Amino acid sequence: MSMPSAFCEKILVSLLMLWRDERGASAIEYAVIAALIAAALVGFLEPVQEALKAVFDGLATSMGDAA
Repeated sequence: MSMPSAFCEKILVSLLMLWRDERGASAIEYAVIAALIAAALVGFLEPVQEALKAVFDGLATSMGDAA
């Protein structure tokens, strides 16, 4: 067996073992939940970011006028 095909076979066997292993199923579920929470936070924080930017832009303008 040549080196590349032995390597590919080793990878395929490892992937099959990983696919059949159910011990990590809950870890994957937690990762999906974390990804959904992150996506929700990004969606929620975008308007907040724009409001904060407006506040700080106003402060910068006021401080520039005071100088």
